[in-house]
Amino acid sequence: MGRMPTIPFRVAVRAQSGKAMVIESYPIRPDGYPNPDWFWLVDRDLVRKVGTVESLGGVVHAENHFKGSLEAVHNSYRAARNSLIKQCGVDIHIEGGVGGARKGVKCLHSHLAYYLAGGYSPVGEWTSLQV
Repeated sequence: MGRMPTIPFRVAVRAQSGKAMVIESYPIRPDGYPNPDWFWLVDRDLVRKVGTVESLGGVVHAENHFKGSLEAVHNSYRAARNSLIKQCGVDIHIEGGVGGARKGVKCLHSHLAYYLAGGYSPVGEWTSLQV
């Protein structure tokens, strides 16, 4: 992640070696507002590789190639995220989907982290095949 988390988290996905690959952040920040980020890719090698895919036009490619499924991806993410927030007793709903995007693809890292943690993201699946 590159910095120390400021809210509680759990390791959501580990490599076969036991090294953390993805963390899941607690849905509410210490100030009581929803945390805008849910899953974080923390494996430095994967972060670097995904950055390379992004620098080679991966976001634009994913946005164009998966245009027909992005609304469903964001809706699925949003619904699951809002359910967690509600379970914490907070009556605020996030509008953003994966990586905070309301449409399109904002970040391949977020899609990959969500996908590796078991979320529905063809963009994340595609990204996993690129790295």
